[in-house]
Amino acid sequence: LKHESNHRRAAKAVRRLRVSTFTGVKALDVRCDVELPARATVRDAKRAIGAKLPGAPPSAVLRLLHGSRALRDADTLGAL
Repeated sequence: LKHESNHRRAAKAVRRLRVSTFTGVKALDVRCDVELPARATVRDAKRAIGAKLPGAPPSAVLRLLHGSRALRDADTLGAL
């Protein structure tokens, strides 16, 4: 029972992000998954996502949305 509880806690400590780009040209849009700790910030997520995208765009040009809300760089993933 204690092991299961630790496993659940560990699962919550990691956030899996499914990322889709929207360039306006369907052939250029990309999808990828990124896993980060829940304590990671949106800024950390942008760096990880940028590294997976073609051309490795800098995090300064990436904008992340959750639903219809634009995320701030200082937000933590665990707070979403």
